[in-house]
Amino acid sequence: MRVAVVQAPLAPFHVARFRAAGEMGRSKGHTICVIELGAQQREYEWGGTRSSALFERQTLFANYESALRSPFLGREVGAALRDAEPDVVFAPGWGADDGLVTAAWAWLRHLPLVVITDSHRLSTHGRFAREQVRRAILRRYDAFFTAGTAQRRFLDEFGVAPERIFTGVNVVDNAMFRSVQREGVAKAERRETVVLTCARFIEEKNLPWAVHEFRTAPRNWKWKIVGYGPLEAEIRRAVETCGLDGRVEICARTDYARMPQVYRDADIYLQPSLRETWGLAINEAMAAGLPVMVSRRCGAFDDLVEDETNGIGFSPEKNGELTRALMFMETQRGRWPEMGAASEAKIAPWDLGRFARSFWAAAEKASEVHGDEGWNSIVNPCVARILLQVRRMRR
Repeated sequence: MRVAVVQAPLAPFHVARFRAAGEMGRSKGHTICVIELGAQQREYEWGGTRSSALFERQTLFANYESALRSPFLGREVGAALRDAEPDVVFAPGWGADDGLVTAAWAWLRHLPLVVITDSHRLSTHGRFAREQVRRAILRRYDAFFTAGTAQRRFLDEFGVAPERIFTGVNVVDNAMFRSVQREGVAKAERRETVVLTCARFIEEKNLPWAVHEFRTAPRNWKWKIVGYGPLEAEIRRAVETCGLDGRVEICARTDYARMPQVYRDADIYLQPSLRETWGLAINEAMAAGLPVMVSRRCGAFDDLVEDETNGIGFSPEKNGELTRALMFMETQRGRWPEMGAASEAKIAPWDLGRFARSFWAAAEKASEVHGDEGWNSIVNPCVARILLQVRRMRR
C-alpha cells in the first residue's frame, strides 16, 4: 500500500511520527509520501527539519501562507498527488482550502480518503447551516484519523461510524522528553516553585487572563512563559500592571531540541487556553514527569488529565478558577513526585507507536470501505466539483 499525506510544514514531532509509521509500514511493503505545502509557516518558527529515509517528502511552496493564497494550490497539490501514485490519500482537515483541494482530487479519482482532524466541540462553533454543511462533507470520507475522546465525540455527533475513527494523531516522541536526567539542585531542595507554560502568544492561549490570576499564587512561585507571537506586548503589560515583574518571566522561543531541558527545570506545567484542539505541550510536560494544570477546554483534557491524580483542571472563562487550581497544587506539594509519575504513566500509551498503528489502521479501513461506496461513487465527484467552484468564487 502506498499512502500520500498532504499537510502543513513538518515540525520535528511530525518527522518523528512519520518515521515511526514508515518503519512500521516497511515490514509490510507499505510506503509513505508526505506532500508538504510549505517549507516554512509564520505561526510556527520551526526552522528546517530533517527528512528521513523512512518516508518520502516533497515541498511545494516556500511558505504555507503563500500556498493557501495561491491560485495554483489545487494544481500543485494535484500534480504532486498524481506523481505520488497513492493507493490511499490523507487530507489535512476538511474546512480549509488545503484539505478541500486534497479531498476533491481523491474524490474525482475514486480513491480511498482519510481526513486528519483534531477538531472538537469546544474548539469550534457554528450556526445551523454551517453544521449541516459539515455533516454533508464529513459523510464523504472513508476514515478519520483524529486525536482522542473529545474529537471522537465530536465526530459521533455528525453520525460518523465509530469503526471508522482512529485516535492518536497528536503525539510526540515521549522518549525524547523522558530521557533527560536532572542535573544540579534537586527540585525538592529549591526555594522557589517554577511553573512553566510553552505557547504561542495568541488570544486562544489566554495568557493575559492567566497573568491576572497568577497574582494569588504563593510568593515563592515563579512562572516561566516560553513562546512568541503578536500578543507579547499585551502579556508584558499585564505582568507590569499586576506587579509581577520578577515573578513572571517571558522567554523567547527555544529550539525544539532544547525543550526537554526547559521542562526538566520546571515543577508544574500550566496550559490556560480558552480554545485548544489538543495541546501538544501537555504531552511533552507529562512525558517529562510534570504534574499539570490544564484548562478543561483543551482537547487533550479528557484523555490526559485525571483531576487530583496527575494534576488539576480548571475553567478558563471563570475568574478565580485558576486561583483555585494554584492553591490546590500548593496544598499537594508533597505529592508532586507522585503526580509527576502519574503523568508519565498516563502519557505512555500516547506515543509514536500509537500514531503508527492508527495511521495504518485508518488507511486499511479506508481501502476496505471504499470498495463498497455505493452512491458515493456518484455523489463524491459532484461534491468535489462544487467545492472547487466555491473555492474559485471565494478568491
